[in-house]
Formats: sequence, structure tokens, C-alpha cells
Amino acid sequence: MKGVIPSLATAMRNLQSSEGVGEQNVNQWMDTFLLSRIGTEMLTSQYMACVAPSKGQPRGIVDHACDPTIVCDRAAKHVMKLSQSHYNMQHELDIQI
Repeated sequence: MKGVIPSLATAMRNLQSSEGVGEQNVNQWMDTFLLSRIGTEMLTSQYMACVAPSKGQPRGIVDHACDPTIVCDRAAKHVMKLSQSHYNMQHELDIQI
């Protein structure tokens, strides 16, 4: 599976330039394809972890010690930093659970 993403990106660029497919259509197709691929990878990883678990490791790919609140907070703060550094925009953030 190595090289799939670069090959796909090259193919989509070629399609865009030779067939006149719009950037919005290319982006939409790529988003759909990549989200599907992420979902498939997650399901496959979960299945493999349950079928052939490692000794001393919990079954599955879910980290039961993970706190989604902390993950979301870190991601939001990172986006705020990127927004500030790339676009010189600063937004207030209020995460509610």
C-alpha cells in the first residue's frame, strides 16, 4: 500500500489538467475516498487485534485510558495556533461536553 496516496494525488492532478475536472470536485472525491480508507483501516485493525491479540495487550485498538476531552482540547488548541500563525486570526474557543 506504500505510495498509494502520492500516486492518487498525481493521478488526480493529471485528471484535473487533462480533463478539466474542477478542483472542488477533485477535493470532494479525495475527501470521500480518504475518509473511506481511514474507516476501512480502523475496522481492519480492530478485527486483526481481536483475532490475534498480543500477550499482555488489551484486545482491540481502543485505548481505554484515553480521555477524549483531553484529545479534543489539544486538537482545538493546535488549530488555534495554526490559525494564528498562518492567517493571523485569533478566535475564542469554548469546548462543551
